Amino acid sequence: MPLPRTYSFDNGTTLEAGFTQQYTAAPVIEISGLGYTPGGPSAAFDSANSYGAAHFSEVTLDSTINESGPTVCAKEQDANKDHYFGKCYSTQFWQVFKCLDGTDTQIGSTGTFTASALGRDVVADDVFRLEYSGGTLTVKVNGITIDTQSGDAALTTGGAGFRVSPGNLRAWQGGNLGAAGADLSVDLHEPVIGSTVF
Repeated sequence: MPLPRTYSFDNGTTLEAGFTQQYTAAPVIEISGLGYTPGGPSAAFDSANSYGAAHFSEVTLDSTINESGPTVCAKEQDANKDHYFGKCYSTQFWQVFKCLDGTDTQIGSTGTFTASALGRDVVADDVFRLEYSGGTLTVKVNGITIDTQSGDAALTTGGAGFRVSPGNLRAWQGGNLGAAGADLSVDLHEPVIGSTVF
């Protein structure tokens, strides 16, 4: 499948083909076009594509914003479910985690959206993005950089994905970054009349 790849959570209760679930005991449940995991967490990544050393993952938030977000450098399952996780903790806060060998460790401090360059809390339809390039993790909302953190030398490769626990996500997109952090394609997150966001 070509990059960037999108996911609109419209595949019933199973993952779309070409995605690998990282927490096999807690499946990603899809409800009415939303990604949601009761009692999560659950995570999945695009295993149908090869991602470069510089790539991104972004999610379109739903009105239920709680502990969900994009993952980068994602690979493997269960005990070795490695990834970085941009956690939209609530409408007010975000965090960045690394998950190595199944253990989550927070990187840096918990951030406050109103105190960041965004200057407000996040709301439904905001695009929350995590980028990995040259060992640096960059968090953005609607294209505005709100945080940068250093990654771990033990986690430098993998793919793009998402993690839900239990907040809802409306859509996801992952792809490679071009020169100076630019996408190699246009942003496909545009609202469509009705309830589906692509």
